[in-house]
Amino acid sequence: QFEASLQAARRLPLDAPGMAALQTAHATLQVAWLRVQDECRLYPELLRSPLQPGWTDNARLVTLALEDFNRAVLAHNAAITQFPALLLAQVFGCRAAGCL
Repeated sequence: QFEASLQAARRLPLDAPGMAALQTAHATLQVAWLRVQDECRLYPELLRSPLQPGWTDNARLVTLALEDFNRAVLAHNAAITQFPALLLAQVFGCRAAGCL
């Protein structure tokens, strides 16, 4: 589910339903990882798993990417409301995007 949502979001990054699907898939993956971490508390030897540093790095990168995306969305939304970009946005059907 996450891979398919990611591919759709890459094709159409301003598509609100596609981005919502990506956000849902990411949240599902995050919940699953939190469950794994809970299990690791019961079995401390699992905390030394090679997956832990990779997951931590990925979580940091995802947070940074979300912040970058949201800044880009805000810039896009502001840009399409200003003249003369407003005229071009209307001609080409550009519309406001949603933040994640």
